[in-house]
Amino acid sequence: MTLKNIYRAQANRFNLSDDVTSSEDDGGESGSNEGISPSNYDEPLIPPRRKHKMYHVRGKMKTKSGNFTWIVCFILTLVCVVGVLLIMVDWFLDQTKSHQKNTDSNMMSVTNNSNQSNIQPCTSFNSREIWHKIIPKLMTETAIRLNDVNEDNVTDILIGFMTVLDGYFVGGVPRKACDIYFNGSFPCFGGILALDGRTGRQLWRHYTIHEVFAINCNADLDDDGVRDCLIGGRAGVFEAISARHGTLLWRFGKDNPGFEEIMGIYTAQFVRDLDGDGVADILAAHGGDPLSEPNSDKRLVGKLFLFSGKSGHVLKWQNVPDKRETYFSPVVYSTSNGTDIVLFGTGGETHFGSLWAIDVMQLYHGHIHRAVIVYSDKYKGVMVPPVLADINKDGTVDIIMAMFNATIVAFDGETFKIIWQYTFPGSETYSTPAAGYFNDDDVPDFFVRFNHGKGFPLYYYSEITVLDGVTGKPISPSYFKSSVMSNASPLSISMTGAGNDVFVYWIADCVGHEGKGDWFDFVEGTNVHEQSRADTCKLRYKTKSFSRLSVMNRQTGFPGHTIYDSLVNEWLEHGLSGNKRNNATKQRRHVGPPDHGGFQRLIQTGSITATFPDNHESKAPKGIDVLMVTYWMYPAKVRIITEKQKECIEHYRNLSRQGKFENTVNITANMNKGHYDEGDAATNLCLEKNQDKETFYISQGNYDYKSLRFGNLTVYRFRLECQCESLKHSETCSDFLPMDKQGWGGYMGTLGNSYFIPKY
Repeated sequence: MTLKNIYRAQANRFNLSDDVTSSEDDGGESGSNEGISPSNYDEPLIPPRRKHKMYHVRGKMKTKSGNFTWIVCFILTLVCVVGVLLIMVDWFLDQTKSHQKNTDSNMMSVTNNSNQSNIQPCTSFNSREIWHKIIPKLMTETAIRLNDVNEDNVTDILIGFMTVLDGYFVGGVPRKACDIYFNGSFPCFGGILALDGRTGRQLWRHYTIHEVFAINCNADLDDDGVRDCLIGGRAGVFEAISARHGTLLWRFGKDNPGFEEIMGIYTAQFVRDLDGDGVADILAAHGGDPLSEPNSDKRLVGKLFLFSGKSGHVLKWQNVPDKRETYFSPVVYSTSNGTDIVLFGTGGETHFGSLWAIDVMQLYHGHIHRAVIVYSDKYKGVMVPPVLADINKDGTVDIIMAMFNATIVAFDGETFKIIWQYTFPGSETYSTPAAGYFNDDDVPDFFVRFNHGKGFPLYYYSEITVLDGVTGKPISPSYFKSSVMSNASPLSISMTGAGNDVFVYWIADCVGHEGKGDWFDFVEGTNVHEQSRADTCKLRYKTKSFSRLSVMNRQTGFPGHTIYDSLVNEWLEHGLSGNKRNNATKQRRHVGPPDHGGFQRLIQTGSITATFPDNHESKAPKGIDVLMVTYWMYPAKVRIITEKQKECIEHYRNLSRQGKFENTVNITANMNKGHYDEGDAATNLCLEKNQDKETFYISQGNYDYKSLRFGNLTVYRFRLECQCESLKHSETCSDFLPMDKQGWGGYMGTLGNSYFIPKY
């Protein structure tokens, strides 16, 4: 089915005189917003835009004859009656055509499903590395974006990055640190780079003042024939970059209205040309408070911005209506009546918030008070971008949201009524679901991930499953569990045949303790930023962590086929075997010592892309390519308490209550021992034997820009092939669909705007 309301930003498509013309100053305060229950509405909560009424002042027409007036009235009445009759006939014919069209569509769907039933799913997969690229001193939390920047007909790879200096720079690291580690490039704390899709060779690199974690390359801003990139990141980083050259087009900064130096800017979206200069304009969210502790009362108010795509000038900015923080990447879609809707979320990990909707033009004219609440959470915020997919078969997209607080909710995109919801008790997620056809109906299903534990950033294990797009319930009763949380969002690969799609996903676990997920807690007073960088496998089980990128479908089930295994590739990634692996060590697993002391972070999301022909071939080989990025870092030095240690601590605390043990907290003594927490004497005694003295850590006490240890970033390109066994007569093996039909091939979808491209 072709969606009627897929949103594509266009220049000079709309006449702004057709919209409301009143305006408010930048940053104008919004009016009151009360919680609106979407279930109380049968019509869309946001009305369509209305054109101005044209009023004409007419003088009275005087005639010499009353009969003439009567004749004119009779003729006008007759014309009106005939017009009404013609409208009724036209409506009847439209209804008849619509009914016939639906009948034909249903018959075609039945025929297609019948034909596709002969296409069997892959029973196994093969994968091989095409190339890898090791980039020292960089880390990334950015989803891969694809763009043919050198115009050789092979999509190239764009990656945002940060360097370890970024955190130090906030604390005042001298500029000469860039001279030491990055050959004098300043700034040197974050940026974006482009790699050649064929070889992995770096095409260009652009540095920024802080980390880049959001990229959108969906519009040509400088009219050079190559789509340019918007990059967003920490501490107000927001720039437009020429993708052809890697040079700056414009930058948002402290001289612009609404800029807050400490707040980030999340994945921006292109919208219609609002200022009439022939270039698509930009919607972005400015928010977050990375330096605040969880549950702190004071948070920075999030903002929504509209920028000129051509110049970067701020067209309008507004505080979010509930004056809460925001970490949400806003998205835009069109309703069936042509209204362009912005969806945005508010709140954080420990602060309540809502999912909001507002007409793009209302936002442009400063009417943020007209935003309506689609969904509210009383305890936690709405932070994860949605999937926009049609699941109720009305031809327009619906909204499928993974709420941070344990629940997946599907909303009707027209009315905002809840279609279904499913809850994973005691869990949280940062991962956007992946949409794909997993069973044999024509409604997309959803691969979801939730992390279980005490709450951000303390999680015991991660759980993944596939939900039925019709009912919202798990298709398979079995869940796949791993002992380490992951924030990476899954992808899907669209295949021929009904229900044959493939999901691509990360797992992280502990060697020898796979899927256990035992309870633990951090010692009281441990900084939240240190907690988020803890190696929980070493702390809990005294073993190594590992990560795998896998693919699965309904035939293979979990865990499916492994494309990448960190235990196989760790010596390559840590630079211990050079840039090329010899055949003898290619598949060698290093489970025991020597231990490099680093661990991987699973935050970034990879991408899928088309294969490309070798130089001596004219046709691209079968299969599809999977792109991924890994990086490792040194963990923070923190202490945890296991179940057994908890019993020990409680024993000594009970003795203290009886006057038999002196249990005090000496923070200075703890710091002198390298423990940056508020552990009491009982805790110190019970944990003393479990401290790791061999692993290298980077924590608050050993920040020294002159002797930093960096991790490596490694980019891989793998080729994935499908195999079918024991095909019967007339059966064929499923094949990969071309890229323009891939439904969810990257973060926020193949298009990068949260739209799922449907197959039916």
